[in-house]
Amino acid sequence: MKTAMKRTIRMCILLVGLMTYAENGDPKPAMEVTSVNEDSFLLVMSQVEKEMSLVIKDQYGFVLYLDQIEAGGKYKKTYNISSLPDGTYYIQVLDDDFSTTYAMAKEADSMVIKVDFSTPLIEETMLAILMN
Repeated sequence: MKTAMKRTIRMCILLVGLMTYAENGDPKPAMEVTSVNEDSFLLVMSQVEKEMSLVIKDQYGFVLYLDQIEAGGKYKKTYNISSLPDGTYYIQVLDDDFSTTYAMAKEADSMVIKVDFSTPLIEETMLAILMN
């Protein structure tokens, strides 16, 4: 009985936390990551309302590159990754409220941006409560 009650309380806390961060609109700015050629990709954001970070990680999660994106207006930048060997990399754009991750496969003669995973960030205190 106690276990069921604890699970119910944890789920309620999770739902309240998620509803607190939910908005009527899409919380992330409209963004697009596209390959330009085998050595570069383009990041375009329609409206950057607050400072964000762009992180490029390798397949093991090691950070290879970090860039700060300033708030205000549109953002468009081409990133050259010719110094990286062929393989799978992850492009993560994040701020305090959300994280978007694109998988990128770099090969000798091509680059493919595979998928987009968008996730709201959950506060560490909320995660600690849910893990107990």
